[in-house]
Amino acid sequence: MPLRPTLMTEIQAALTGAITPNLTTAWALVLEAAQSEGGTITYKNIHGHTIDGVTHSQFHFRTSPGAISSNRHPYSYALIDFPNCPLLEAHVGVYIAGKSQVRHECDVAVIFSDEAEFCRQQNTHPRCTKVVLAAECKYYIDSDLGVNLGRSFLGLIQDIQQKNRFFVSTKEGDSVKKLFARHEKLYELGMSPLTANIERRLLSNFEQAFRDYCAAYI
Repeated sequence: MPLRPTLMTEIQAALTGAITPNLTTAWALVLEAAQSEGGTITYKNIHGHTIDGVTHSQFHFRTSPGAISSNRHPYSYALIDFPNCPLLEAHVGVYIAGKSQVRHECDVAVIFSDEAEFCRQQNTHPRCTKVVLAAECKYYIDSDLGVNLGRSFLGLIQDIQQKNRFFVSTKEGDSVKKLFARHEKLYELGMSPLTANIERRLLSNFEQAFRDYCAAYI
């Protein structure tokens, strides 16, 4: 099913209360970026059933991290199909296996579909080398970000690889910003409905990640 121009609005409306707004935005931006780079989007659930519309009753997302193989609920995800490229899947709140074999939560992850299917069948976690894009999403209302969150992210991406790993937050944090800038990491802080420029910048970075993915199969 092609992604409709109103996808962002529809997903955010459909998922109100289901997952945090920052996850909603990041996941929807990933799909918007994939479409803008020529990808076709369809929706599935853990049982392999196609989801034909965007309504609250049809989407079911994890509210805490879990295994990609879990069938406790009919968890939803998106298939991303680029011409002449391996099929991808976009998930919310799944564990992946780092280089150390330790599992880590990915708030938003784009994974090779054959890897995801193997892990669903074998009840294991996708390998970080099979994750094309990942985003760590922090939703804060009152307090600013502390530098320890930034340090934790730097440690995380040492184990899950560093290419196309993003840190996204609703709040600002000068110390975190300086830390990421110094280490040349991908991040956006202060995302909200009032910061369209930040959303556009993140979308552009996601588009570049998909552009580079497709270029590998030319």
